[in-house]
Amino acid sequence: MGCNSELKSKILTLIYQRGEISPEKLSELTKSPIEEIKSCGQELKSKKLIEECCGKYSTPAILGLKADYTPGDDGCSGAG
Repeated sequence: MGCNSELKSKILTLIYQRGEISPEKLSELTKSPIEEIKSCGQELKSKKLIEECCGKYSTPAILGLKADYTPGDDGCSGAG
């Protein structure tokens, strides 16, 4: 079957939710073969959407998702 956009979307969502996750765990959660997960992982890495370190996928540092969040900075918190 290979890597399709639906599987890529699921993988990205899980990585962004968890911050770091192994391909084996992604395979378990998405109920997709590990070969498909790794195929998608290669595609996502080539597009710089994810990084791979120590056998786990994670969000790229350039996105700044690991930065400290300060409430109120996003303009969505409304009047306090």
